[in-house]
Amino acid sequence: MRAIEVYATAIEAMYHIALQPYTAIVRPMFAGEIQGYNVLVLFVNPQRPQAPNQLKIAHCVAALYRAVNVMTEGVMFYHLRCDLKIHGTQIGALSIAPITEPSGAALTNATSVDNDPESEAKTNTSAAAAAVGGLGAPSGQIADREHPEFVIKFHFYGKTILSKEVALVVLEALTVAAPFSRDRELIEHHALSPDGGCAIIIEKVSNPATSEKLTYEWAIRALRLLFQRIIMPTRTFGDVYLELLYKGHTFGELRLLKIR
Repeated sequence: MRAIEVYATAIEAMYHIALQPYTAIVRPMFAGEIQGYNVLVLFVNPQRPQAPNQLKIAHCVAALYRAVNVMTEGVMFYHLRCDLKIHGTQIGALSIAPITEPSGAALTNATSVDNDPESEAKTNTSAAAAAVGGLGAPSGQIADREHPEFVIKFHFYGKTILSKEVALVVLEALTVAAPFSRDRELIEHHALSPDGGCAIIIEKVSNPATSEKLTYEWAIRALRLLFQRIIMPTRTFGDVYLELLYKGHTFGELRLLKIR
């Protein structure tokens, strides 16, 4: 499997997981994939409904985060299977594997995202011309397809960052956000990449022109849009600033930056 496809698919899966209640039970399975990528993230719960220990969203968040970091540390982007246990009792399994045959219709609760040109960020420059922080650095805006009133304006600047560091800090930010209630107001949200090389900072912006609050749901959506709709289409990995707007009014900001 290609590392960047593993990262993108893991982020897509984590996004959908993080939007669920943290203590919710996953039954019978959850699958995440991105059309055109040869990677499938699959959680399976083999427990009977009456069993005392069940696979929960919290377990999936922790397992997926750790699995991707283990693959990165060993530079081993092969089929990975993890048995998930509590006090010696298996509550589920996680598989990150290449797709060997069409999956869609055979999966329950599967999630996917189109990897087509319409999903690409509308920027003022081509990816080939983009030199982070230099002349022609990509900038533009995108709208959330599910909530078109939620718009992100972005601008790349400063230093380039390794693609794996960018992916891992986005995954970290989603992991840290997952335990919070979706409708809880976010004041500040920080995440640091595993090697400490880059960070994400999300902050609310006080704006009397709007009553919309920057909640954890908006932050989670922004993180997914940052990676899947801005970074991947432009293939630009570096310092980036995002202005988060709701119905045309700024109510938050997100920075991804290299710190050493």
